[in-house]
Amino acid sequence: LEPCCHHGRTPPCMRAIARAGIVRVVIGMQDPNPMVDGRGIAWLQEQGVDVRVGVEEAACRAVNARFVRWVTTGMPHVTLKLAVTLDGRIADRNGGARWISGPASRRLVHRWRAAMDCVWVGSNTARLDDPLLLPTLVPMRRAPLRVVVDSDASLPLSSQLVQTVGRGPVLVATREDADAKRVAALVAAGVEVWQAAPDGERVPVKDLLAYLGGRGVSGVLVEGGAGLAASLIREGLVDRLCVFVAPKLLGDPEATPMVADLGISALADARHFAVEGVRRVGDDVLIEMVPRGG
Repeated sequence: LEPCCHHGRTPPCMRAIARAGIVRVVIGMQDPNPMVDGRGIAWLQEQGVDVRVGVEEAACRAVNARFVRWVTTGMPHVTLKLAVTLDGRIADRNGGARWISGPASRRLVHRWRAAMDCVWVGSNTARLDDPLLLPTLVPMRRAPLRVVVDSDASLPLSSQLVQTVGRGPVLVATREDADAKRVAALVAAGVEVWQAAPDGERVPVKDLLAYLGGRGVSGVLVEGGAGLAASLIREGLVDRLCVFVAPKLLGDPEATPMVADLGISALADARHFAVEGVRRVGDDVLIEMVPRGG
């Protein structure tokens, strides 16, 4: 990324480069931040530094995707992760989802958690799986903000999330008309509660992303469930879709599908994704995709 030219959390990189006597700088991509956007490059050139821009630019843009999304739109970059059976189910008919994917896949997801600012789940996942959402399988420098999208503010006070607010922050995103007593109980337990006017019966996920982006969250990892996945896909808010396919079959029409109803009845209207990578992770297969044209 282009060396910065402004004071943010650190002083300008370009001045440190000049002071160090560096005579040649190779830059992968220009910084899209309006406060920089070529100014660092121009200043270095004025100091007589040989500057080359655009080396491995596509790869650099991929590495900086979270930052680019946040700095250009004010919205976090959203990665939707799903673990599915061969027939596309994320849980059995009783809501059981442990464990669809294998140990190697779970460890990789914990690495993703450790690199993210924020991890999301829906209320059903929070209630049925009682997840911790911390990257306990890998070293953690800083706990991600753990978010439950919960229209009724029904997250149990006995849940792992509430019981571990001392290990990392927890936010419940709910509607303005959620039960006031439940909201007060969550706040008293140390949980942050964000409330907004409902989108039908749902929490407005786009508004939630805008709120998080405004407080500096640049990357969100969404780990389910089907309803939350559908809301994000329906509104075009998924920047990256990562599907772990386990070599297992349920064959049960009552099991939970990977995505809830999108309101699509014709194949011609299906949401399209471009496959960027397919690899084996333990016994599972990981398919990494971006929205077609994204």
